[in-house]
Amino acid sequence: MARGSVHTEPRGWLWVNVVEGGDELSSHRSKQEAVDRGREAAASARTDHVVHDRLGTIESRASYAEDALPPAG
Repeated sequence: MARGSVHTEPRGWLWVNVVEGGDELSSHRSKQEAVDRGREAAASARTDHVVHDRLGTIESRASYAEDALPPAG
């Protein structure tokens, strides 16, 4: 799915999740819903999730990449 990080960012009156340098994954009316869906998408794709504020500044970043996960067992 994702070839790059998943970004949750504002677009007009909506909040969207987009793959860095690629396609829009989803759009939502609330920021929290977009953040939740973006986190799920990033975890599923084992990539980073980057959340932006209304001004476009990075608010938070989390990594779900294979090398960022704790060892199993």
